[in-house]
Amino acid sequence: MYSNKCSFIYGGFGGSPMHPELLSELEKEIPIIRTAQGYGSLGRCMQCLEIKVADGVGNAVPTGQRGEIWTRSSTIMTDYFNDSEKTSETITSSS
Repeated sequence: MYSNKCSFIYGGFGGSPMHPELLSELEKEIPIIRTAQGYGSLGRCMQCLEIKVADGVGNAVPTGQRGEIWTRSSTIMTDYFNDSEKTSETITSSS
């Protein structure tokens, strides 16, 4: 996988499930002491995360109105690997 070995203590994965074979391969290459899989958007907001419920163009909607959950954090991806078109469709300049 990678020739640059690092010392990770914790690995967190979010969004879609991590395929067991990929996780096993990753753990062989990078010895991670503990891993965790997170699903969904439920409960309290983590301290490192900002959230808003927005309309389709990113404007915050009033309390009680339907909208999309938008997030911003230094822990969220900055782009899709080798896919600038998908990145520009998904990541906003304000995120």
